Amino acid sequence: MGNAAASVRTPPAAAAPPAAAAPPAAAAPVPAASRAALRDEVDGLARAVRAVKPRCADHLQGLSVTHLGLLRLLERPGTAGGCRQKDLAAAVGLDVSTVSRDVAALLERGLVERRRDPDDARAAQLALTPTGRGLLADVQGALDALFARALDGWTAPEADALTQALRRLNRGLAALVAAPANSSSVPNVPNAPNAMEAAR
Repeated sequence: MGNAAASVRTPPAAAAPPAAAAPPAAAAPVPAASRAALRDEVDGLARAVRAVKPRCADHLQGLSVTHLGLLRLLERPGTAGGCRQKDLAAAVGLDVSTVSRDVAALLERGLVERRRDPDDARAAQLALTPTGRGLLADVQGALDALFARALDGWTAPEADALTQALRRLNRGLAALVAAPANSSSVPNVPNAPNAMEAAR
């Protein structure tokens, strides 16, 4: 009996729950000097786009950078079957009246066409024509050749890092434009043109 009692062991104490992970520290604001340097480079990029445009003049055939941007949007998988004009305007961050003028020019040149919206018989969608697809392919081929020369000496990771950084910046700027004017979370800024419109 004594030996049996002595063999009884006290169960181990329950392990304490793990401590809650500390919330990630907020990123420090980007210094003013860094912001100014970035703005200078973005402005330089817009100037470079305008300067490169004449190199593709034979392919652009008088199209503006905005025209080219609209054609590229209509080529994307989500809009290749057709896109309403108001959705196209929202995608490029421009007002409908501005996009309406650009679309009219593309329609006149036979680069895009209007189709009946399958979801609404009263509405129409815009879609690329075969002529528009051919011109877009020529322009993008010429631009790709220029980019290949400009990126000579770059590594793939360097190009990918720049792409990701520009994508993040574009999203941040788009969020500013989309925010209500009286939002307290962002400064009250006018509807700034996007990169395509700035380089127009």
